Amino acid sequence: MFKLQKLYDAINRLRRRKERFYTNCFFLYPRMKFLSEQNNSKIQIGENGIVLLYEERDFQRLYYWGSGLSSIFEICHMARGLNEANTLIVADVVGDASYISCIGKEFEKQKARKYAVLSRYRASVLRTVPEKPVHCECALVSQEDVPRILSLLEENLDPLVSHLPTLPYLYELQKRGLLYGCYVCGQLIGVECLEPIGLKGRYLYQIAIKKEKQNKGYATILTNYMISCNLQCKHWSVWIDDTNESSICINARTGMTRDGLKNMVVIL
Repeated sequence: MFKLQKLYDAINRLRRRKERFYTNCFFLYPRMKFLSEQNNSKIQIGENGIVLLYEERDFQRLYYWGSGLSSIFEICHMARGLNEANTLIVADVVGDASYISCIGKEFEKQKARKYAVLSRYRASVLRTVPEKPVHCECALVSQEDVPRILSLLEENLDPLVSHLPTLPYLYELQKRGLLYGCYVCGQLIGVECLEPIGLKGRYLYQIAIKKEKQNKGYATILTNYMISCNLQCKHWSVWIDDTNESSICINARTGMTRDGLKNMVVIL
């Protein structure tokens, strides 16, 4: 736990400096307040940098703020000092290609290694695409099916990259009608989780299909259903691993294009 105002005061101090300000934390107030109240969240404030470590499953998620490139050394040093359990420390470096290359080199100097690189794709309108003739039903996920989503995501997605949700957060998304499920014989075999962006935007937060049901057309049917339920949406975005060719292809068919923003995942 930590005092939110103490963190904000330290961030503002760094922002007022002449050196370039660096951060990988773009949360709004509700999320920051949530982190400040968790027993497994802790911060350390240095002369040129600030670190926030948050325990996520069996590793530590690192959020940082720094003034000048030299702050990366201080950030890595403080993060390792806070990591009493000596588990993996995972951080996102977000920006254009030149930015993440520059910051990435500073992390590499501190013995951090690049784990993955993702690109952001965006669209103002998504289009549905032809479907394979497979039988399934799509619907908003019911409250009783929410716990099944978590195991489905954990089965298919890398937690170091995907920022997997907690069960309480999934219940929150379900209440807001942002969880779409694909069912075969009444069993949930696929899910698409959205997050709101303003009043008319949607972020494709997570999508997963049971492994034995993949590459059979269910993902396309579920995505088409989700699009048809969000025709009022004017802003779409999604992050895709640069090595995930199938996901890149599917999203390109719906109208998603790269916008130049990248996310390099590094491990300390």
